[in-house]
Amino acid sequence: MQERSNESTAALSAVDKAFAILGVLSMSDGSGLGVTEIAKLSGVPKATAHRILKALVEIDVVYFTEADKKYGLGSTLLGIGLAALRQLNVPKLARPYLEELASQTLETATLSMRQGGMRTYVDQVPSTQEIKMTVPIGMSFPLYVGASSKAILSTFTREELDAYLDSVELSPLTEATPIDKDALRADVEEVKVLGYAVSWGERQRDAASVAAPVRGSDGKAFGSLSVSGPLQRFDRHGTRRLGHLVKETADKLSGEIGYRA
Repeated sequence: MQERSNESTAALSAVDKAFAILGVLSMSDGSGLGVTEIAKLSGVPKATAHRILKALVEIDVVYFTEADKKYGLGSTLLGIGLAALRQLNVPKLARPYLEELASQTLETATLSMRQGGMRTYVDQVPSTQEIKMTVPIGMSFPLYVGASSKAILSTFTREELDAYLDSVELSPLTEATPIDKDALRADVEEVKVLGYAVSWGERQRDAASVAAPVRGSDGKAFGSLSVSGPLQRFDRHGTRRLGHLVKETADKLSGEIGYRA
């Protein structure tokens, strides 16, 4: 019985080391890494890392280029990754986080999903307060309107943001909707720094919201989490507190769907 336990422990230790190595390779720029660098970044002894890498190369999980003695992620992982992505039910994973946000803030918590240049509300947990804001599930809005949209834009590179803004005309939904592209760029840059976005009546009059991006394994936004309610319940001090809470919750969900900061 003790022998079986020791074997299990050894196997788990080997798997942990293999995943540590794969994690390092997944964060590289695609040009490959040498065994010394892999060992240093993963914390796996060099001899052990070399042995694990050789085994992973044999099953095409990792490739090796003889010319520069570097390793990278192999083709087998692509199929595994795509299969995992197909099976990933983000709204289901997000539901407990929405419930937690609604409970902690007493406001409506929502999940939006990015679809090209739009984002769509896919789930919500309404506030239990008598006066509250709710959202139309299934309705889509442009990425320049509201906190949920700006949270998604904050994951764009500067080039991606410029390309998006060049492709759209900013049409106001309310008098607070941003229609100046330079001002929107500055707003998105602030969201990048803060980690959360705030809207004061941009999508709907007399409504406010705070949102943070939900990122996939590539760092791009799958969508965003938000809390929203009547404008009079959102003051400057309160939105900072909500912003940190929503960001923390969105980061936890991002981690569940594969994002590693």
